[in-house]
Amino acid sequence: MVVMHFMMLVTNIRKQEYNMTTWFTSDWHFGHQRILKLCNRPFNTIQEMDEQIIARINEKVQETDTLIHLGDAIFMHKNKGEILPTYAQRCMEVLVDTYISKMNCKNIILMQGNHDKWFTLADPSERFSICSRDIFDFHSTDDRFRAILCHYPLLSWDGKKYGVPMLYGHVHNQPVALPKCRMMDVGVDTNNFYPYSIADIQRRMQQISDWVEYP
Repeated sequence: MVVMHFMMLVTNIRKQEYNMTTWFTSDWHFGHQRILKLCNRPFNTIQEMDEQIIARINEKVQETDTLIHLGDAIFMHKNKGEILPTYAQRCMEVLVDTYISKMNCKNIILMQGNHDKWFTLADPSERFSICSRDIFDFHSTDDRFRAILCHYPLLSWDGKKYGVPMLYGHVHNQPVALPKCRMMDVGVDTNNFYPYSIADIQRRMQQISDWVEYP
């Protein structure tokens, strides 16, 4: 049984600080049968995919770490005649009971993707937080790392000209980033279904040392 108490909203994000043990991922698509073919995911069944994504999160992310998911957590069809609030509540209960409850991490933040429009219609869960903004300005507590987060890749963002990276999902490893631009797809399709650490992202950004600012 899902215990519903309150929703922790990360609201009006201007500068949100977290420690360096933060992980980033996107586009789980739990329960989405067609994603296996659409993205050529190397699993025999959707159950195997779901289990492996959770297992790989638990392999890396500790209970006290923070895990930020950049959108498209679950995919469920709306039943014929089902009203939106009922559909939203059903999605929430399946997401928590079937998936989130199996993750060791207790500090999970979910951003909305194009398949997560139901977030605001469901009763909130204490098991994770919802980011209520489309763009998340992430800062580590020691100010050694900053990134702009969005479900969709952006052409321009705050801090871009100073080398602040832009992390996104949605495109499932399709090449959309501008050349020599500090953008990174953190979706599961890009990292063998593991989340990325801050160190992982920093190493990737170091490979774009001769980055350029586009107008």
